[in-house]
Amino acid sequence: MSLGIVVAVLALAGAAPWWTVDLATRRRTSRLAADHRVARQRHGRPARPDAPCDVPVLLELLAAAVRSGAGVPRALRATGDAVGGHDGEALARAADALRLGADWDAAWRGVPERLEVVRR
Repeated sequence: MSLGIVVAVLALAGAAPWWTVDLATRRRTSRLAADHRVARQRHGRPARPDAPCDVPVLLELLAAAVRSGAGVPRALRATGDAVGGHDGEALARAADALRLGADWDAAWRGVPERLEVVRR
């Protein structure tokens, strides 16, 4: 076997755990967001895609993502994708800014004030 093939196989084997963490994070945050939408519908509050998500729910989704091994930008992106709407877009923008190297305060510029607790 050539050295190139061995290196490629080892590189793929080394990256596999990170792919599974990303997949697990996305599944868990999507499941929690779906549970939240169902609960809102049961209590007579329709789950509109543009409706703001409850801040405690956002914090719980972020905590679940971080507990599953995701870094902060990845957790913000997964939560933003799962929540959707204006809040999800704001979280996704902050995550993208952090991934591109922006400092913490710059990444959170333009995020709605109601999400200030998430920024802290």
